[in-house]
Amino acid sequence: MGVKKEIPDVRAIVVGDGPERERLMMMAKALNLKKNVVFTGFLPYERVIALMKASKVFVLPSRREGFGMVVLEAMASGLPVVTLNTPMNAARFLVENGRGGVVVEENKFGRALMSLLVGEALRRKMGKRTKGSRSVADGRGQPTYGWRRLSVPTLRYTKPCSSAF
Repeated sequence: MGVKKEIPDVRAIVVGDGPERERLMMMAKALNLKKNVVFTGFLPYERVIALMKASKVFVLPSRREGFGMVVLEAMASGLPVVTLNTPMNAARFLVENGRGGVVVEENKFGRALMSLLVGEALRRKMGKRTKGSRSVADGRGQPTYGWRRLSVPTLRYTKPCSSAF
């Protein structure tokens, strides 16, 4: 699904630098998306968060992503997240599919993004579920990354080690 076809003035902001930036810029130009896609390069953290807070949706189309801290930052800013369901994308585990965002196969990515861009009620509902989150659910409503859940086991293993010093 072509998002630009449905929303001609849609805007995407790509923040950061990396080995794919030049290729992505050329791709945007070749697909006649130069006016729709803005490449900012590296930005100070405060500016990144300000851009998130001014956005409607956070999109992480990475097939391969480590922990995905940026997803947590987007959710804390109240943004629903659209990301890929691929084996190497660990960020997919941070999004409770259908509640705080959407985790989809590549061929459904455009449709999922469109549903959030045009569906204001759905977008706001998902955004409210993520805003200021202190933990991320595991799909059954159980926090997986909350401080209590992470700190207790960590302390259990590090306390014996600290006495050795």
